[in-house]
Amino acid sequence: MSRSAELTRGNRRRIFVIWLLFVILNIGFSWLLHWPIEIAAGVSIRGALHHAAVGWQAASLAATFVSVCLVGLLATIAFSLVYFDERVRKEAFDLQLMMTTLDAPVLQSASA
Repeated sequence: MSRSAELTRGNRRRIFVIWLLFVILNIGFSWLLHWPIEIAAGVSIRGALHHAAVGWQAASLAATFVSVCLVGLLATIAFSLVYFDERVRKEAFDLQLMMTTLDAPVLQSASA
């Protein structure tokens, strides 16, 4: 935890804004997928879908699954990029150098 605190020091506001954008994206995308289902099911008040038929409930659950998977995937990619960006900035972590050291044993054994 101390390493994480050190790595994010000075950039916590930027990381929070990225998190907030993904929360808003998740809510918006979920609403965008649920809205047509609720209209088709004849539900006028949000949250009253539990009184609808089982098929509409299943469609709502499928829409929730799709929205969480898509936005969660994008959030995972974004936070991975933030992590590597922080490592490059704070620890002088060089991905290109790391990749050459990983490929070096493979290249030596292939040429032999």
